[in-house]
Amino acid sequence: MPFEVREEARLGLQDWWADRIDTWVMNQLSGNTAETNTKYSGNQAPIAPSSAAGNTRIIYADGGSTSEASLSAVQKFQLSFIDKAVVTAKTATPLIRPVRVQGGEFYVAFLHPWQVFDLRTDATAGRITWYDAQKARVQGGLTGEAESPIFSGALGLYNGVVLHESTRLPAAPTNANVRRALLCGAQGGAFAFGQGNQPAKMDWFEELFDSGDGSAAA
Repeated sequence: MPFEVREEARLGLQDWWADRIDTWVMNQLSGNTAETNTKYSGNQAPIAPSSAAGNTRIIYADGGSTSEASLSAVQKFQLSFIDKAVVTAKTATPLIRPVRVQGGEFYVAFLHPWQVFDLRTDATAGRITWYDAQKARVQGGLTGEAESPIFSGALGLYNGVVLHESTRLPAAPTNANVRRALLCGAQGGAFAFGQGNQPAKMDWFEELFDSGDGSAAA
């Protein structure tokens, strides 16, 4: 089937830039200090999250560890981590300000696909799970498959936190089997571009074989 080579190339470049920018954002927000190539962090080296006593920005899966390197495969992501992250955000100094949308206040969480899998399949007795929370919404009057995250595949909203899945979350610097889920508030990240290099000015330019000179070869 015929296709437009230029259009395919332009769309491929568009996808490449989108993937690269996503990688920049996740490496920066997660404090991925293992990434030393600034091509993948937006020209700025990532800064590790604070682990200062009384003002830590890290919540460990085992509840008491002080090192990601000590975490193992049995310590999986669970709903209570989101609750604890919200408390941490509200009591931090300075506090992490929520995003205000239509009169409500929300945080945004980014989870790796394996963390999403753990969340959706957690059936541990004695604690509230993601499935329990979503099932209660349905039983409380939520109707239609498209509205229920159980059926639609969406992660939904929990404790004022909008849940998003991201394949770009990098491995922890000291443990390749660990991913850092992120809780972000208002202005959790920002882009800065030099004059004349704004994203809106990313453009498609075809270089001619004569390098744009335009003169005829003798």
